[in-house]
Amino acid sequence: MPIKLGQLLLREKLVTAEQLEEALKSQAIFGGRLGSFLVEAGALREEQLAALLGRKYQVPFARSGHFSRLSPETIKSVPRETAEKYLVLPVKKEGRRLWLAMVDPGDLQAIEEIGFRIGCAIRPVVAAETVLIKNLQRYYGTERVGNYLLMDMPKPDVPETVVAAPE
Repeated sequence: MPIKLGQLLLREKLVTAEQLEEALKSQAIFGGRLGSFLVEAGALREEQLAALLGRKYQVPFARSGHFSRLSPETIKSVPRETAEKYLVLPVKKEGRRLWLAMVDPGDLQAIEEIGFRIGCAIRPVVAAETVLIKNLQRYYGTERVGNYLLMDMPKPDVPETVVAAPE
């Protein structure tokens, strides 16, 4: 059974038990990723999180600087919709190989689906969610609120005019 991120963080002494507990409470209330709550709270740096995730998944990790000058050709290799859906960002392309920064490089189904859609062999690289979201906005123009992507949501069936309920 794989070790959980919280256990790894405590074992590596990257956060305190109190910081982890607070982040777990926030995660339970708001959903989302534990590491992102710890980064937002200032308990953990993005690069510390990415390095730890890299060790956990046994893949390279991307620092914030890796995203400073991605080529337009590399960005175009993954359509915006795919990048947003899977929270991924192409980092480097060589022929039919694509290094893809992602939050969860253990998601083999996503790796297969993306590789099939774009016709490339995917080499996963892990990155902190906060870094990926910032760079999705930078390179694709993805809108965001806090750390949550604004996705096209189906509109509910609401009449054009709403009549106030009687008092």
